[in-house]
Amino acid sequence: DCSEAVFLNTLVTLTPTPAVGSRFAGWTGDQCNGQPAGACTFSATGLNQSVTATFQLKKQRLAVTVLGNGSAVSVPAGIGCGTGGHTDCGVGLDYGTSVVLTPTADIDSKFSAWTGCTSLSGQACTVSMTANRTLTLKFVAAHTLTVSASGNGSGKITTTTAPGLTCQSNCSVSQLFPATAVVPLTPAPAVGSHFNWVGGNCSGTALCSLTMSANRSAVGQFTLNRHLLSVANRSTGLVTSAAFAEDGFAFDCGSGHTACADTLNYG
Repeated sequence: DCSEAVFLNTLVTLTPTPAVGSRFAGWTGDQCNGQPAGACTFSATGLNQSVTATFQLKKQRLAVTVLGNGSAVSVPAGIGCGTGGHTDCGVGLDYGTSVVLTPTADIDSKFSAWTGCTSLSGQACTVSMTANRTLTLKFVAAHTLTVSASGNGSGKITTTTAPGLTCQSNCSVSQLFPATAVVPLTPAPAVGSHFNWVGGNCSGTALCSLTMSANRSAVGQFTLNRHLLSVANRSTGLVTSAAFAEDGFAFDCGSGHTACADTLNYG
């Protein structure tokens, strides 16, 4: 109800009441023009009068602190804070604005955590500007672990240290780990295969734990087990076979023939 008929010389008082998140910015019009605050009071003169009350959204301050080597940028624009020349770490935004901040780690650095967010989706921080907000973004030093495996066997190499890593049979996988992390790599050969570490920072046949104070690598090999197949040599009778694709051997055993045993891959 924004208009009203009043009697001549009636004393009229208009009182501004801003909604939550808004502020009163002043009066303009035939009465109280330029008055920046407070009620507008005037006497009706018999002429039509127009008065405008202006309300504006409050500005809320968003401040971001970045710890470590990396940066964050916001949508809508306004924050570009961190290393690499990102120096815009504070901005005033309209009340109720939803801001999404996305972190980017530098080389040899890794996202660690946000504090102060309204909600998180992966590494993205969303904050609702219903008050002044202060956010802290933390990066930690990190290094790359590269795990590879080859061979005619099968199996996998895994670690449960966050963010995790799985290398399945013939593979090469790289993952960034915090510099303070100790990463246990567990080989699990499939049935009929066995495993050896053959390069990088690991050796032996079992679990290998690496401290990620520098870039590390681990090279494994899955090899099919080999089994002896033999035929009893009899003086009478002959056992023969076609040549095996694996090694070209063919059984020719008995009656003086002695090709009676071969070692073959599992399966």
